[in-house]
Amino acid sequence: MAREFDGNDTLLFATPPTAIDGLATLTLSIWLIYDNPDDNYRDPIWKGGSYKTNSLWLIQHEAGRGNTNLSFLVPRSTADGRWNLNTVNKAWHNHVITYDFSSTSNDPIWYVDGTATALSEVSTPSGTVATDINELTIGSGFGGASEFWDGKIGEVAVWTRILKASEAASIGKGYSPLFVPRGLEFYASLIGKNSPEGDIVGGAMGTVTGATAFKHPRIIYPRNFR
Repeated sequence: MAREFDGNDTLLFATPPTAIDGLATLTLSIWLIYDNPDDNYRDPIWKGGSYKTNSLWLIQHEAGRGNTNLSFLVPRSTADGRWNLNTVNKAWHNHVITYDFSSTSNDPIWYVDGTATALSEVSTPSGTVATDINELTIGSGFGGASEFWDGKIGEVAVWTRILKASEAASIGKGYSPLFVPRGLEFYASLIGKNSPEGDIVGGAMGTVTGATAFKHPRIIYPRNFR
């Protein structure tokens, strides 16, 4: 199964692996459907705590910027980095985002279904990144407190390195992140392998509020995955 979020639900990993805190480089993979393109400020995933003071990165759906967009945000002390992607709703799509935090001049690479896609830079980051971080929240803003996602989520994975284009392409074709193990530190498949929801790699357990089962996207798993 995947999880369906109705705009009031969340999945909170209060203590995810420390390996994904304060990363120098990041790759995030997530499968998404969003159901209401007219909604504004809805977050399928958020790493860290409160906005600005201790959040690291997030994806946010914004309808209010003139297009139906997903944004990748990197909060910083002076100005946040924000890059927009025009998206397609109401169908499963895989999103792989890579980012190097070492310089404010760096831009993310955003793959949709395995293909790098053009982004609009809305805001250039400046200042320092947060250092006091903790939670990983799926389906809402930090701590499950706001900006609830209205749609479906599956197959969430975080690597501590930047995936190659060929690796992102394989994930976009439906191969499990387990086929790309180097640097993989967090993987919640959301198919009910663990209960209530677990991180297969790091062992963290997530607390689910609502977020009922939904038909999972077609994913190819290793033979020994049960």
